Amino acid sequence: MADNINETEIIERLNSAPSVRGFFIAAVDVFNDSIDGLVQRIFRKDNFAVQSVVGPLLQDSGPLGDLSVRLKLLFGLGVLPDDIYHDIEDIIKLKNQLNSDASDYEFT
Repeated sequence: MADNINETEIIERLNSAPSVRGFFIAAVDVFNDSIDGLVQRIFRKDNFAVQSVVGPLLQDSGPLGDLSVRLKLLFGLGVLPDDIYHDIEDIIKLKNQLNSDASDYEFT
């Protein structure tokens, strides 16, 4: 997880994508890093008891390890506004569609 991703790094990651599919994969990776950072800030505390309970939930194999689950949690808690939540969900769906499509699309 990147602690703090700046705008320039995001633009570089997106610009380095070789195709439309690569662009959406990079975009979802940026969302994943950003959402992970937000969840970490909300739920990670210095208290050992809190860390021992919350830590396993946030690991990749834990129930909050999946991006879509973390998005739903943040949306349900009111941290993510409705329009942003739905935009990210749509981008994830588009990435998944492109991953299952045999064609490789290019930007013109």
